[in-house]
Amino acid sequence: MEINILLTCVGGELAPLLIQNLKAYPKRKVKVIGIDSDEYALGRHFCDVFFKAPRGNSSGFKSFIEQLIIKEKINLIIPGSDEEAVTLSNYKDELENKETRIACVDAETINYFSDKNETYKLLKKNNIPCAKWTIIKKSEQLVTQFKRVHEEYGNFVVKPAVSRGGRDVFIINDQIASSQNIAEGKEIHLNYKDFIQKHIQKLKDKVPLVAMEMLFGPVHDIDMLGMSGVPLFIIPRKRITSSNPNAGHIIVKNEELIDIGKKIITKFKLSWLYDCDIMFDKNNKPKVIEINPRMSGSTAVCIEAGIPLLHTLIDIHTNATVENVAIPYGTGVIPYKALKKINN
Repeated sequence: MEINILLTCVGGELAPLLIQNLKAYPKRKVKVIGIDSDEYALGRHFCDVFFKAPRGNSSGFKSFIEQLIIKEKINLIIPGSDEEAVTLSNYKDELENKETRIACVDAETINYFSDKNETYKLLKKNNIPCAKWTIIKKSEQLVTQFKRVHEEYGNFVVKPAVSRGGRDVFIINDQIASSQNIAEGKEIHLNYKDFIQKHIQKLKDKVPLVAMEMLFGPVHDIDMLGMSGVPLFIIPRKRITSSNPNAGHIIVKNEELIDIGKKIITKFKLSWLYDCDIMFDKNNKPKVIEINPRMSGSTAVCIEAGIPLLHTLIDIHTNATVENVAIPYGTGVIPYKALKKINN
């Protein structure tokens, strides 16, 4: 019997590999229905069916999904963005039925993960290492609050408590010359004086903000796949370029990172696939900087390396046996451009 899988947010540059992998599930035939708010999303050409969708945080997203479940007889929904994961989890009880499941846990947990301040509070409560941080909620007191953070932490990082894909991130480093602003990916690196003089006004409508101690690379991602709080796969990946998660990774055997991933799955009783980002403090101790409420945009790295994360999601959905797979530690995976012929 065919399995109809709805994959959301198929516009990412690595989405084609995810879609092709889902279709290559060896135990059953899989039909992939893809959606994205961009009608020209890259993944549309690889899906069996594609629909332009409302944004995941829009008022029309839930009804759109309800209609799609009926129209396409959806069996499994895999969210690809934070906003979609939040909305799908909030309406999980209404959207799921005997034939349809959503690959995310309860709304309370997902909403915690989507807010960095709430994430850090959860991590601290459960003795999982995270950076020192301060939450800044009042836009009229930004200068005063940042001054206090600067005095306490020295160099620090500022980001919205709720954001997507590393947007609006400022790295405050007093070693950077006053005339030098460095853009790395979506981050802006600059000194404290320039930050206060040039960017405070822009941040007033971004509150609440998280200000955290500066951590150091290389950035690592941990893919975490579990079921009912039982870890199935914990895959640490070191980014080749810290500021660009799609520039390639090396799968590493780091017991501290594996232990962090196991604790996150166990403590929060996670089912399905998630991702967290790791950096290191001045003593080279790992700290969680983010838990994504859905799978990583670079999950394709593990799949290309031979780790069947998406196939295991389908196994979970169908109650099939989850097979043990040797993790290919030391394997590097890099992206390259390819072409696909399409029919207009």
